[in-house]
Amino acid sequence: MKLTLVFTLFLVLAGVMMTSAAGGCFCTEDYDPVCGKDGRTYSNACRMGCAGVKLAYRGPCGSSSYI
Repeated sequence: MKLTLVFTLFLVLAGVMMTSAAGGCFCTEDYDPVCGKDGRTYSNACRMGCAGVKLAYRGPCGSSSYI
């Protein structure tokens, strides 16, 4: 019983550490471009949000580099 509890605790802590290391941001690969207020086009709103950028408008920016 104690071994099961320790193993479960280890798995939970490992998951938390992996999420923190990855930035805790998980996005799909869907392509629905948005233009961020930083003037860059992001492949979708989730990726823009993970970068900490606010939405300027939907659709690609005029001329930009893609993320």
